[in-house]
Amino acid sequence: MSRLSFSSVSILALVAGLALGAGEALAQAASAPPAPGSAVQAVDYAPVPAGAAFELQSNDDDELTQEALTRANDALAGHGYAAHDGAPLVMVIETNLVRGQKQDDPLGQVHADNDDAAVQARLFSTSQNSLLNPQQPIGSADRLYRINVSVYDRQSGLYVWRGSAMRNDPNLDVSEATNEMVNALVGAVGKSVQPKPQ
Repeated sequence: MSRLSFSSVSILALVAGLALGAGEALAQAASAPPAPGSAVQAVDYAPVPAGAAFELQSNDDDELTQEALTRANDALAGHGYAAHDGAPLVMVIETNLVRGQKQDDPLGQVHADNDDAAVQARLFSTSQNSLLNPQQPIGSADRLYRINVSVYDRQSGLYVWRGSAMRNDPNLDVSEATNEMVNALVGAVGKSVQPKPQ
């Protein structure tokens, strides 16, 4: 009988140890950052005819957005669409690249907390093209890249389609990501798309 109770206790200890180990692994997995990858989400409001023509526009004139416009022009042709000025449909492209908790905030951006009256400012050096007082290292692995595309009818002004692609990847190659994301968005024009679970 004492031998049976010793083996029962051993088995219970083994089961408890496995349960604790599995619980710890689940806790670590839950606290880990999301896996790198991209997500595309889109909503169609009205049909987009096959072979439709678009005028490409942007709200920013920065290099990243201009590259996205160039890629969109190529992607439209690859998907059977056309791009030219004065087209009946207007495609507006916006890009947003955030590196490590907005550590690239421009000079003069101030964050204040009214409860504690604490003020934080980030100073930017134009000669070194870097922050003088970053909160995290400039080489931080957090990079979030988003491209938003909206299509509206020039005559009515109503939106026909809106889409967004997002990448969260510490090893993000912006040029390659722009190509992949713009192609995915142009391929989804006229369709509703839900992001794939990661």
